[in-house]
Amino acid sequence: MVSNQELDNLLAQATKGDRDALGLLLEEVRPRLKKFAQDRLPEPLKRRVDASDLVQKACLSAVRGFEYFEGDQIADFMNWLLTIHERNIKDTIRDHTRAQKRDVNREASDGQFEMLRAPREVSPSQLLISKEQSASLEAALKRLPERQREAVHLKHIRGMKIAEIAKLMKCSHASVAGLLRRGTAEVRQFLGE
Repeated sequence: MVSNQELDNLLAQATKGDRDALGLLLEEVRPRLKKFAQDRLPEPLKRRVDASDLVQKACLSAVRGFEYFEGDQIADFMNWLLTIHERNIKDTIRDHTRAQKRDVNREASDGQFEMLRAPREVSPSQLLISKEQSASLEAALKRLPERQREAVHLKHIRGMKIAEIAKLMKCSHASVAGLLRRGTAEVRQFLGE
């Protein structure tokens, strides 16, 4: 395990645009994220959801939204990353306990939920398409006015609710909804071009 000083150095390189440093940093904190997920998943749900999948989702969100990270210490980064991770975990718990979902207190039988546990294989062409889509989305977001970009990022990349965004941006729910409506329309228009 690397020291906090080494993690701070990786973070400093990542904030200067070094994607490899960000990848190394995320690899180093992956065990902490896995433990965090395992501690928060209800026991019955652990049979249906692999903590590693939640870690992967948090890491992907962090890579996509890293330009919005503000901080220069590993503690700042971990707080930011754990906020994303915790929101993903809560969303997963909520999604799996809704009325349409199978009761989480019954055991899965006959491999019924095997597809939830199986790692998804991604072909090189799918990876390339995904990278191209991410680049297009980033370009579209950069064209938005600052407040719209912030609102769209918080809603669609960080997964925040409108009430949370309104509180963070210090404006009304209606203002956030308007920013999201206009920002999303502009992103769609740009991507349609």
